[in-house]
Amino acid sequence: MTDHPINPPPELKRQWIEEDKGGPGWASRIATRAAQWGADQELEACCALMDDWGLEASDLRAARRPPASLK
Repeated sequence: MTDHPINPPPELKRQWIEEDKGGPGWASRIATRAAQWGADQELEACCALMDDWGLEASDLRAARRPPASLK
């Protein structure tokens, strides 16, 4: 099950571990990054489908990923 397409690639997981390991809550930070990666994969798949249908995907992307100043 670890090679499912929604799972981050092993290289990316290793990178996150190297960047975030140590200190309290490091596992939670890595899990959060993995969840964000998965959501990004889902968003890109939806946008690609909208493009295939001739719909404007930029509106969906903007609604799902507002600028950082709005978070």
